[in-house]
Amino acid sequence: MPDETVTLLPLQISSTPAISGNRLFFVVGGNTLESSVIGSTADPIKLVSVRQCKAITEIAAAGDSLMYLVTWPDSPHPTATGCDTITRFDWSLQLMDLRSRTSHEVATGSRATVAPEFDGFPIRFSITPTEYAYDRPNDDTRANGPETVEVHALDGKLLWQTTASSHVGDLDLAGDRLAVITQFWWPAPGIRTFFIATASHPAFQEVSESPESVALSADGLYAAWNITLRIGLNPEIVSSDVAVDDWAKGAVTSAYPPVVADGVVAMSPAVLTTSSGPFVAWLSIGPDGTVYPAFNWPGRNRSGFLESVQQPVWLAVSGNSLVWVAESSDGRSSVAYSADISNL
Repeated sequence: MPDETVTLLPLQISSTPAISGNRLFFVVGGNTLESSVIGSTADPIKLVSVRQCKAITEIAAAGDSLMYLVTWPDSPHPTATGCDTITRFDWSLQLMDLRSRTSHEVATGSRATVAPEFDGFPIRFSITPTEYAYDRPNDDTRANGPETVEVHALDGKLLWQTTASSHVGDLDLAGDRLAVITQFWWPAPGIRTFFIATASHPAFQEVSESPESVALSADGLYAAWNITLRIGLNPEIVSSDVAVDDWAKGAVTSAYPPVVADGVVAMSPAVLTTSSGPFVAWLSIGPDGTVYPAFNWPGRNRSGFLESVQQPVWLAVSGNSLVWVAESSDGRSSVAYSADISNL
């Protein structure tokens, strides 16, 4: 196993982290956005906080830019336990220049409430060093689409846009490609479909059905998504792997875990372009709930699990590193781990 860099993080990390280079970004307590350098022992840097009844629910980072989504109940009423709302909430998408630590709003809107576990995610977004993309509902009173996806330059100029017929549940932008996963009948369970669009071909083209999440390599040459096969009246997981699409070759292959076993689920894939082809990593969840970072590097005929003292909850590739965030079972500590991919 490779040497791992360990970085202690604050407690109460409340959203999916983001990473750019060796800088990790995370939300603490739902309302404060902070940053740590992987491998540093210095205290985290506080970047922005929002006032009562507002929350930072999603973040994304690339290059010297950070995007974050602020949500709040429409006409909120502070209470002893939170902020009450009836039917609607508002959102604001903010873009921060990490060099100056200044932010400005790039989009705003409102949306009807759906369910408490989903209301913090009214839109999805992604950012590259030169562009960003986000979706917005065509009718903010409807839950399940259609939705418009806009791609902008960092200066705000609209570059191109397209339309998803159903609710956008996941979104990624890289190179000249835009990837989305739509969910029919959202928030109720329904068909999930992975689509790709480009500026030259903005109409979404279907790639696969039933993925959970999708990730593009930073250069847009590869896409990775997890596929799970279930059977039986009470669906049991019999296999789970990660599919990888090589756009240059026009071929889809599977990146299997080091040990194939019933009930082991692959989640949160990430993919990196290397001189030996795609490097694919994901979180592998066993039937007993144990989670390990897993990887497959077909070009070098390597695959394996990485040891993690604490329970991994998020994973990404950045530069030449595989990074994951883990939490203790008692919730008393959070740690970021980093492993050099070239040593795997």
